[in-house]
Amino acid sequence: GCNLRILTNEMLTKIQQRINLRPRKVLGFKQPDVIFKEQLQYAQSECCSY
Repeated sequence: GCNLRILTNEMLTKIQQRINLRPRKVLGFKQPDVIFKEQLQYAQSECCSY
C-alpha cells in the first residue's frame, strides 16, 4: 500500500537489507542472504569442478 515512486534508492536499499538480513523460520532461522550465498557458492562449485 505504499507508493514506491516517492522512495529514494537509498531508502529502497535499506528496506532490501532489512528484508534480506532478517532470519526466517522456514529457512531454519537463517537469513535469506546467507542461504543465497551458500546456494550460489554450491552452484559455482558444481558448475566448474570438472
